[in-house]
Amino acid sequence: MGSGPLASLLRRLTGVFGVAAVIAIVGVALTGSRVTGQASSDVAVAFQNDPAHSGSQSSDPLTPSLTKKWSVDLQSGVVSYPVIAQGLVFVTAGSTALNLGNSSGTNLYALDQATGNTVWGPVALGGQYAFSALAYENGVLFTINGSGVVRSFNASTGLPGWSLDLTRVPGHDIYEFTSPLTALNGLVYTAGSGVGGAIFAINETSGQVVWSQPVQEGQDSDPAVSSSGVYVSYPGEVYDFNPSTGAVIWHYSAGYGGGGTTPVLYNGRLYVRGEGGYGDTIFDAKTGTQLGSFNGDVPPAFDGSRGFFETQGTLEARDLANNDALLWSFAGDGALDSAPVAVNGYVYVGSNEPATNVGLLYALEESSGRVVWSDQVGAGVLKPNERDASTPMTGMGIANGLLVVPASSRVVTYTSSGDPPPPPPSPAQPPVPSGPAATAYEVDNLHDGAQASDSLAPPLAKRWSLNLGAMVTYPIIAQGMAYVAAGNRFFALDLRNGQTVWGPVTTAISSELWEGATYDQGRVFAQQSAGVLSAFDAGTGNLVWSRKLPAQFYFSSAPTARNGIVYSAGSETGGTVYALSEANGALLWTQSVMNGDFSSPVVTDTGVYVSYACQETYDLDPVTGAVIWWHQTSCEGGGGQTPVLHGTRLYVRDNVLGNVILDTATGNAVGTFSATPPPAFDGTLGFFLSAGS
Repeated sequence: MGSGPLASLLRRLTGVFGVAAVIAIVGVALTGSRVTGQASSDVAVAFQNDPAHSGSQSSDPLTPSLTKKWSVDLQSGVVSYPVIAQGLVFVTAGSTALNLGNSSGTNLYALDQATGNTVWGPVALGGQYAFSALAYENGVLFTINGSGVVRSFNASTGLPGWSLDLTRVPGHDIYEFTSPLTALNGLVYTAGSGVGGAIFAINETSGQVVWSQPVQEGQDSDPAVSSSGVYVSYPGEVYDFNPSTGAVIWHYSAGYGGGGTTPVLYNGRLYVRGEGGYGDTIFDAKTGTQLGSFNGDVPPAFDGSRGFFETQGTLEARDLANNDALLWSFAGDGALDSAPVAVNGYVYVGSNEPATNVGLLYALEESSGRVVWSDQVGAGVLKPNERDASTPMTGMGIANGLLVVPASSRVVTYTSSGDPPPPPPSPAQPPVPSGPAATAYEVDNLHDGAQASDSLAPPLAKRWSLNLGAMVTYPIIAQGMAYVAAGNRFFALDLRNGQTVWGPVTTAISSELWEGATYDQGRVFAQQSAGVLSAFDAGTGNLVWSRKLPAQFYFSSAPTARNGIVYSAGSETGGTVYALSEANGALLWTQSVMNGDFSSPVVTDTGVYVSYACQETYDLDPVTGAVIWWHQTSCEGGGGQTPVLHGTRLYVRDNVLGNVILDTATGNAVGTFSATPPPAFDGTLGFFLSAGS
């Protein structure tokens, strides 16, 4: 019942007049205390904000910078996505911790938008799972639990209305319910599964089923609804129904593969994420014609002519008016997890680092991808759990100047601080470039330690010395600066005096280190041990893009950039070599390799070379990633070592079978050599260090 004067009054009245009198008093008191005149256009009424699940809120004033308004820990399981209306924030959450006699279900809360105090609830929703969801329209809140019980509540007072058990609807044998619900134009839509599946349309006033239709599957897909269509999607199956009659408008069928995902409707296009081997497909919402494809692990968000797609830990912005061209990519701390939401030219996305339960919230400028604000939420901002009936569906919401962020068992809210977003940083004043560049590990893209055109010659004199407090990486030298990393900090230092020109740029998680860097065409590319590869303007330090390298979990190979492409590798489940566009971070290709550790790619115009234990060495096409040759042996060991290219010979160091020299054209062995670190070359001379000599 909570605390405060109202709760004390209710407890006293319970003892004197009984429960019925208390319910009457609650209705009067709460109705008189709530804000009911909120504009209907500035509400969050469903998963991903609106009936279309577009993640957008065109009428809301929210802009960064933000300030935390309040945070409430419900001491529960995962908190659902919010509904925001009538001065209240509505969520559902697991009920076990509260011991409310509803241990297998969830509870419904109505929280004061201004303070986070509980206005009414918690109301036990019951159900065979901890799944639940909610929707809103015209002053009425609707909920569904894992057993298919749909209920209505007066949103202001919490007084219950009708209740409908969907397992009892004639003509269907439906008994599992993991699809949220959506309300629009007097009808509530949801779906369920059992013997086949079914979608239902329920009258918001009476709770009567207006129509129902069989579907191939009824799990996990929250109906996307407009005035002309109701859309649900399952692997290989997509449906569009008439909202009023349930008549099938169109049905796409390419097979069947299990539970579904929530479709997203925007500007006449339906975005359907495939499961079970079916790709992510864009449909014409009116006809069902396939228009294209996209990549998304969570529902995308939209604002104006831009779409925001989070896949494999990276948020991408695409220009919908220009063939969905990639505008920018952003990886944050390498653990982006939430579905994005967007409003007023800014997109918001959250992260979840499971090992530390760290959750960061970012606000990015839609046009550039520039981070204009961020905050530590206090817990992970989780991915919508569309395929998990053990928790409510989660996600963020925006309405009435408020950003609501469920973070595990917490509800965290933000509002505009009144301070505008910080402007882009003023350009740094880098020194005047002089001399050739050192663009990669061991000087260049060949890793041969050679710098033929530099004027350096002995005797030498110390120019400056700087203690950065941690082990320092090899330097990249370009544009009059030395780019180095020390632990989790990345610096650009003036070659003349060692002063910091820009940086340090720190990793979002202090335990993640910068592994190495490379330079090409005015940009520096630095990679973290978590697999976040970032592109910086070499002169100013402005972040141009970042991307989480997919599929692997351990990244110890320094990147190499050449001809507009940056190459790297990762390992854990086998190995993967990656090629990314230097311009925007687009993933151009990947290639599986035997390992993926400790081998910085050698790159030429015709080949990309990496080598791993047991002399396992690859030559890959720089443009396509196709294997040109593979020097394969009878064993496989652990990590690799960086190869060195000189002339037509590739020098491969290996602790298992011994060092070998390979012909770059064929991959055939042509000799051996002795060296512990990478050898260096100058003209016809080679320099090999072995056993200290």
